[in-house]
Amino acid sequence: MFRFMEAESKGTGLTPRVREVVILSVASVWQVAYEIYAHSAVARQNGFSQEAIDALAVGKPSDELDDQEALAQKLTLELVGQRKISDATYRAAAETFGRRGVVDMTFLIGEYLYTSAALNAFEIPVPAEPDGSSHASKREQQ
Repeated sequence: MFRFMEAESKGTGLTPRVREVVILSVASVWQVAYEIYAHSAVARQNGFSQEAIDALAVGKPSDELDDQEALAQKLTLELVGQRKISDATYRAAAETFGRRGVVDMTFLIGEYLYTSAALNAFEIPVPAEPDGSSHASKREQQ
């Protein structure tokens, strides 16, 4: 899986911002605290405001997203939430990103579905707060 993840990140035609939209959109459906925490930081590095990140983290649209980013969010939420992509969304994505871009997005979604499952299965917590309070998972405590 790690080889697949490395190949995906090196070979993708998606912009860093579109990648973060996709990743945070998958995390919004699965409500993966660690993934949202980690990719919020990456999204900030890629120019997203906290308001846009907060919207993405709960699967809401943001006025800050450009047309490509909004379409990436729509495609991701459809595929993850409904387990399919509508014909209209697929056509728009193929016109906007090309067939290769739709493939890249689909692989990225799959990568983060796997990551979400693993993080949720083991209840991986976000790092400790600056005051030292712990976020140890229930699985770690058992």
